[in-house]
Amino acid sequence: ARRNVPVIRFQPKRATVRQKREWVSPPIDIREHEPPMVNPIAIIRSDWEDKVGVEITYSITGPGADKHPVGLFVIDPRTGNLNITGMVDREINPSFLLTGYAVDQFGVSREHPIGLFVDVIDINDNPPIFTQEIFFGNVEELSLTGTSVLWINATDKDIGENAVIHYRVVEDKMKQMFSSSFKGEIRVTDPQLDRETQDFYTLIIEARDRAGNIQGLQSTATVQVKILDVNDNIPTMEQHTYEVTVEENRIYFEAVHMKVLDADLEFTDNWLGHFEIIE
Repeated sequence: ARRNVPVIRFQPKRATVRQKREWVSPPIDIREHEPPMVNPIAIIRSDWEDKVGVEITYSITGPGADKHPVGLFVIDPRTGNLNITGMVDREINPSFLLTGYAVDQFGVSREHPIGLFVDVIDINDNPPIFTQEIFFGNVEELSLTGTSVLWINATDKDIGENAVIHYRVVEDKMKQMFSSSFKGEIRVTDPQLDRETQDFYTLIIEARDRAGNIQGLQSTATVQVKILDVNDNIPTMEQHTYEVTVEENRIYFEAVHMKVLDADLEFTDNWLGHFEIIE
């Protein structure tokens, strides 16, 4: 059974002679997606109920009553019990503002209209959604631990703690190479990343709401990281010694073709060799 059903009383007319808007009650809380099994959610009362010869009839208007979604809230015209007839999705209707009325048996208004504010309490019914299915980043090989690679991002339709997202790298093997901050920054973990050994990594990143609590909802996305080349390899000659025989009195011809090997990225400045006779 519902506990502590709020009883809301109209303010006396004498206290509100100059007011231009109806008085709004403290919030009436309902939980989203909760079946309407326990009613009433509130009770409105007029002091005129206690007057001899006066019969009070209650009614409500506003979104959820006589406006879309029509009939979600109904009021017992005699008791003032405010009931809910269906479930509510907070992401569609985060709140409702109804107006309550009290008239006597002759249709004469006995009270100033009262604002009935219904607040829909969030439940964790929406998982985080990444802004991209695949994120792309790059980082130089041999970068220091903690070097930033890229930022990832997800959103959550819920509110409060239900929308606080923490990120993490899922696979243990990849955690040795990269890590994720709770806020979604992908960083280098291994300072010995070597492009010549592996130049591309695919990570699976999890986003979990409720600040990463195991009870939170989660989703995953893919992060692809390209390892950029740095000039970390010394060029080596294909042979240590070359013997050449040339004819005398000839110039400007190829006497020997020497090949140099370099493990850095081909056709880049780090790979192209420059020759110089030093002795």
